[in-house]
Amino acid sequence: ESIECDLFESCKGRVTTCANIFDQCTNLHTIYNGLFEGFDKCTDFSLAFHYTALNSIPANTFRGCSSAVKFNSTFSAIPNILSIPAGLFDDCVNAKEFAFELLNISTVPERLFAKCVKATFFRGTFRQSHVTTVPGNVFENCRAIENVSSCFENWSWITSLPEMWNTSLYPKIKTYNAFA
Repeated sequence: ESIECDLFESCKGRVTTCANIFDQCTNLHTIYNGLFEGFDKCTDFSLAFHYTALNSIPANTFRGCSSAVKFNSTFSAIPNILSIPAGLFDDCVNAKEFAFELLNISTVPERLFAKCVKATFFRGTFRQSHVTTVPGNVFENCRAIENVSSCFENWSWITSLPEMWNTSLYPKIKTYNAFA
């Protein structure tokens, strides 16, 4: 099954949460690029695609979502997702919370969160994934980070990590158990 491009046309500029919107829609395989474009009042995308059958994440899924704050488990428990597109969160300048738990991704795009300057919470973001390399600039400009616990849990695949524990770069980090 797929989502039609005009499904949410009448919702643009009005919806304030998309939490759980497609949660457990196990027949959902495809969403169109720019699905939430115009959802400039929406603050929460938590569990939006949890346990679906998506095959990919279009790069402009959150284009124009400048009010978005929460992305907790937005893409969790989706075995078919193999990568995260570059620029996915470029318009999410107010985002604070991230946790994906994408099981089968192996790479993370450079500067993935660079425009999310208010981000504080990355608990479990790459937990249980097959990521081998995390670019040094994945958290670039995220000077407000406070919680990275379990961010890289089950890290046996990882061979390269960013310098996150440099307190001059990330002075607000309070939770360091990123691998537990």
